[in-house]
Amino acid sequence: TYVNRGVVNVALENYPAAARDYNKALEMNPELAEAYVNRGNLLFMAERYEEAIADYDRSLTYGFAQAHIALLNRGMVYEITGNFMLAKSDYTAALEKVADWPIALQKLERVNRKLKQ
Repeated sequence: TYVNRGVVNVALENYPAAARDYNKALEMNPELAEAYVNRGNLLFMAERYEEAIADYDRSLTYGFAQAHIALLNRGMVYEITGNFMLAKSDYTAALEKVADWPIALQKLERVNRKLKQ
């Protein structure tokens, strides 16, 4: 419930409330993968990249059912911070889970261009 309310708070652009909701969910269940990926998204938006990566990592460790999303998001953090090889690895891994995913394909093409420069 807290994760769902956090998602609603993000949609309402009430980011502090969303963070509180995700933190409460994790207080109740420290292995709740969905809370980690959503909190990671908040951290990404706040440009707290190392913390975002840590939360995406935790979501994958705890078996996030939509791992392709966590991989794509972590890849975006790597890309924005200039870690193009790690971004490529994550985009590729996301595509291994969901073949022909348009957004992952676009991001992989973009990072491949950056690696050739």
